[in-house]
Amino acid sequence: MQTELVAVPSQRFLEHYLPFVPTETNMEDCLQTLMREGVVVDDCHDGLSQSSWASYPDRPSKVASDAVTAYQPLEGICRVLSTLRINKRQASCAYIQQPVDAQVSETPGFAQNVDAFFVPPQSGSCAEPIPAQNVIVNARYQLQTSVDSVNENRFKVLSGVMRCMDEDLRRTHMYSMTIEDDQFIVWYWSRSHSARSHPINFVKDLKTVLRILVSLLFASEQELGLDPTVQHRFDAKRKRDCFVYKVGQRYFKTLECLSVHRPLAVAGRATRVFRAVEVESFDDLTEKGPAKVLREAWLESTADTEKGIQAKLFGQFDALSEQLRSTRLLPIQLEAMTDDSTKAMLTDAIITGKYKD
Repeated sequence: MQTELVAVPSQRFLEHYLPFVPTETNMEDCLQTLMREGVVVDDCHDGLSQSSWASYPDRPSKVASDAVTAYQPLEGICRVLSTLRINKRQASCAYIQQPVDAQVSETPGFAQNVDAFFVPPQSGSCAEPIPAQNVIVNARYQLQTSVDSVNENRFKVLSGVMRCMDEDLRRTHMYSMTIEDDQFIVWYWSRSHSARSHPINFVKDLKTVLRILVSLLFASEQELGLDPTVQHRFDAKRKRDCFVYKVGQRYFKTLECLSVHRPLAVAGRATRVFRAVEVESFDDLTEKGPAKVLREAWLESTADTEKGIQAKLFGQFDALSEQLRSTRLLPIQLEAMTDDSTKAMLTDAIITGKYKD
């Protein structure tokens, strides 16, 4: 797994990392709707027509003195876009600009301030802290462009991503947006690697910004990083939230976490171990049988699973068992043992196949 962050040109990011790339026809429909609503205006310079944001005749730092006011028009832009249908898709998210004290976390002591969220439409309220499972995309914006303030802004986004991906077991990847004055960047985070676009001029490159907003607003939950084989549920019997994993054709409800994942980076194995019990389905949490141990981890695509590793070990022991039965010649490791009782026990376990018990 790569631990570094890669920076790629905006067009390449759109093609390789966005959920989908809206077509030129999609963009024209969006622009026409935004113009009718007065969100976008058509300027004419030297006989050439060019679309621009009505709220941004200049870069945001020239439009307002504080970030909340400067980027408030984004809510209206996204609200208008959400009324459209894009390639038969309906908006799956709502953009919510939060107050500066908005918090996201399930874990006490791990709240993280973020300026805006893409959330499921039904959870678009500012009244309460946003649960981690409702944050689909997070965003930070500021007017300052000094190196220190930019780094701090991006670190807060990263911290929010790590909280969401650690607390919400459904996450396969996540997206973020940062804006520093007129410099817009979209981010992709995953357990294998992370990527960001080169800075995009938020004011002048309207079409690229619009493509990104449309892609994130209209993407499916799975495209936005929510694994359909893991669902968040409320366990009425135990009166607590839980996650339900679909493993093959079976379902397992988490009871408690036996090994807590506290990473120092987004990329990595993110190993978690739970006490779990089999249930009927995502929506029928009737328990079946005794509790089991459920382990989840991210692996390299070429890496063996634990089951595969075990199968290889058993294959080696099977070959050794056949050798012992036919020749009675002990391998050097057993021959070197000085404890005769232990040697006899291990030899018997290999010959009889008891090592699998």
